[in-house]
Amino acid sequence: GNMKTELRADSEMPIEQRVGILQDLVWKGVQNPQMRELALAITGNGTRDVTVGKRKFRVKGANCPARDGLCETESIYNWTKSNIRYTGDVAPIMMPSGEVEGVDLFQAPWRTVEFGGEDCDGHTVVTTTLLSLNGIPAKFRITSPSKSSDWAHIYGMAGLPKTRPQKWVALDTTLPGNMFGREAPNAKHMDFVA
Repeated sequence: GNMKTELRADSEMPIEQRVGILQDLVWKGVQNPQMRELALAITGNGTRDVTVGKRKFRVKGANCPARDGLCETESIYNWTKSNIRYTGDVAPIMMPSGEVEGVDLFQAPWRTVEFGGEDCDGHTVVTTTLLSLNGIPAKFRITSPSKSSDWAHIYGMAGLPKTRPQKWVALDTTLPGNMFGREAPNAKHMDFVA
């Protein structure tokens, strides 16, 4: 169905290069008219039928007032949490080389929406795309559980107010329960423009 998988085998890929791949996926997402329609349906008025890829949704809009970035941000969080299942990356498998490795999968936001599941980077690409399509500045926050460990987690941050952000609100849709605006404990973090 016009789908393509691209393999980039590099266990030593720097975090900046990985983030660059995610930034490119957000850029492609904001150019996708189905994602634009979904973004506006989530924050808008009434109920609309929206199709993303082969998946159809009946989206009940949050009826956010114009320019109400907090309402839009929370409605994007809630929609993603309700419609995109959190799942881990591909489990370790035997590679053609004979090595056994896990696969860190990155996919376009419309594929994540269409397939209905992804890990933290997929959730982040979806939320930051939807934020951007509603005019809300977005960034990625990458965290690590300890000062000496590798980067282990990523989630989106929304800049509010929209025109000149004074605060950044966390959208970690992979945490259990309603954790809108809250972050899991971490020892260090880095932020990147989405």
